[in-house]
Amino acid sequence: MINSGFCSFCRFGLILRSLLTALMVAGSIMPGARGEDAPQLPVPTDEQLAKIAACLPAKPMGVGRPINDRQAWAAAAKLPAFQQQLKDAEEYSTDPIPKLDTDELFAQVVATGKREIYEKPFRRRTTRLVAFTIAECVRNDGTYLPLIEKEVQAILSEKTWSNSFQKEESLYGGLDGTIDLASSIRAWNLATVDYWLGDKLQPQTRAKIRGEVKRRIFDNYEKAVKTGQPLWWWMKGRSNWNAVCNSGVLGTALTLIESPQERALFVQGALNSMPYYLNSLGEDGYCEEGVGYWAYGFGCYLVLAETLYQQTQGKVNLYQGHKPRQVALFMSRFEIVPQVYPAFGDAWARWRGGPESLMWLIDQRWGMNWDIDMNKSDMYAKHPLGDRLPGFGIFGFPLPKFGDSLMAGSPPEADDSLEKDRNKRTFYRDENMLICRSLTAGRQPFGIALKGGNNGMAHGHNDNGSYVVAVGKVPLVLDPGMEIYTTKSFGPHRFESMMNNSYGHDVPYVGRTLQKSGKEATARIIETEFTDERDTLKMDLTGSYDVPALKKLVRTYVFNRVNPALEVIDEVEFSAPTDYGSALVTLSGWKENGSGSFLIYEGDSALKATVTVSKGDAQIKNQVEPITGFQLPPNFNPTRLGLNLDRPVTQVTMHVLLEPVTVQAKP
Repeated sequence: MINSGFCSFCRFGLILRSLLTALMVAGSIMPGARGEDAPQLPVPTDEQLAKIAACLPAKPMGVGRPINDRQAWAAAAKLPAFQQQLKDAEEYSTDPIPKLDTDELFAQVVATGKREIYEKPFRRRTTRLVAFTIAECVRNDGTYLPLIEKEVQAILSEKTWSNSFQKEESLYGGLDGTIDLASSIRAWNLATVDYWLGDKLQPQTRAKIRGEVKRRIFDNYEKAVKTGQPLWWWMKGRSNWNAVCNSGVLGTALTLIESPQERALFVQGALNSMPYYLNSLGEDGYCEEGVGYWAYGFGCYLVLAETLYQQTQGKVNLYQGHKPRQVALFMSRFEIVPQVYPAFGDAWARWRGGPESLMWLIDQRWGMNWDIDMNKSDMYAKHPLGDRLPGFGIFGFPLPKFGDSLMAGSPPEADDSLEKDRNKRTFYRDENMLICRSLTAGRQPFGIALKGGNNGMAHGHNDNGSYVVAVGKVPLVLDPGMEIYTTKSFGPHRFESMMNNSYGHDVPYVGRTLQKSGKEATARIIETEFTDERDTLKMDLTGSYDVPALKKLVRTYVFNRVNPALEVIDEVEFSAPTDYGSALVTLSGWKENGSGSFLIYEGDSALKATVTVSKGDAQIKNQVEPITGFQLPPNFNPTRLGLNLDRPVTQVTMHVLLEPVTVQAKP
């Protein structure tokens, strides 16, 4: 809330009502777009801009502290992440600036499909700039200033600051005028270097930073905001892009633009655009893009929120509201058992939680009373499209408080259904996603996650009915998650990869046909029964397959807490004899113990899988094969344990029983 009573973001997540007007209520500043399909964004009004300008500092201000604040930098220098940057800076100091021949490297990306050909040297430049800048601010002896000057000049001279997959040069302003995931943070990095080092940089360098940022970022964005015509899809996009790009642009503007009135235009532009991002998330906080994109998208939302909160001394508060609180809780609720998360969508299969920086900020601003070790934090700095210097500014220095406490977010809600029986389950009903837990003292944690919904979700895979089974701290049966992005990762070839299509997931394989794509490919939850002893969920998967003979495909999950086990029961009917099968997916060791029988194990965790069929005389035929993709990460070898019927059937019930077993049962 605006503490003065004159500017407030009252319950931010609940006021996104109209795209046609920038809402003004009771003298409050409020975000003005809901995120519907109107052709324009609201145009900021003079009244809005005046109120925001009155909340902003008279002079532009960045995150963190300038180099002359020696007390602040002496304290920051003690953090392990800052110490690591000192070591990195010394290592990088003898290396040449990475060569970045944009045209040649873009051509190689197109020819090979491998985006890292461009993205590795592109990122390496910001990795070096971050290290040199941190090292200089810690040492304050001029050692790294020449290297910073050279790195900044190289970045300022780049043909484009954009992604390697932005190949269409007819985009507004051409490639060097495109605002995207990469160019927005490149601009904020440069602005932060300027803010921290100030007149220690050469005057011509500071002038060129301002000139290039104005040409590449500010001019086009300002035109879009003033006219209400979004020049880039993300300005009305319901995805992480919206939060990432808005945070980068606004962070840069607040750091470099002299006039509070001009800065206010960028603030209101972000406020008119950001509700589209919030509308990509469920009212219950669910992030369909997955845990990695929660960290990326909501992480940038938090960075933007904290930057505005600090610059307006708490008057502009994007932490307030039902939805921001629910989204802030997503990562903690999405944990199956300690340190295990389902990799639904584009997420790494062995995601272990965090990032610590974001969890710490959530803890501080919402008063969660979590125990976060910031010594493990990388300051939210790492990303393939460019490391983030502003992360050190936000997470490396003490948070200010404007009032009696650090808390800025809305308090807990008494009727929050997701908090009820949370040690047993988390049920995202609207998204058809369930997590069940058995956390009994004296035995290993045991839990599952399963998903339905549809195959048209952002960053989604064709995996209706997929599930994860965790024993101890290991997902023994899992969703393989994402692979390294290539030029085929998005677009018409996406589902040619087993990592993205249904064959690489533990879902039915019907009539030798994969699940279809799009929102019409549905998995509806048709029945649930939750008790202290067991949870039962029944899901209709019939709509996920385009198989004419398929009459019925219902999958039932039964999670037993008393005698830990998961039963997965597929009931299938066809109008004509049809092939049918299913699978288990694992990254762990496995042993085949006969038809329909496997032992899956890793460390001190093990799971026995027993598969049987009824209604017919078909038998299980094991078919083990590697899961392949466009480009798997190094040393990443997921295995598909295929469970196929040995003959076509008109009806069958396949029963998969997964039971944790003692470590002695392993080979």
